[in-house]
Amino acid sequence: MFLKLVKAPFNYSDNKYKLLKQLLPLFPENITDFVDLFGGGYDVGTNVFAEKIYFQKFFCK
Repeated sequence: MFLKLVKAPFNYSDNKYKLLKQLLPLFPENITDFVDLFGGGYDVGTNVFAEKIYFQKFFCK
């Protein structure tokens, strides 16, 4: 599953770092393309093992 959680270097108020232990077990084991659509601080994308990771950050006013 995962070895050690890594906190992403981006400071984002609604990051998902605290939820990673609950989220990561829900992902399949062999991921070829992972799209972190609501990336925010990029905590999920940093901790996912995939061949390719695509990151999108949306800004809301």
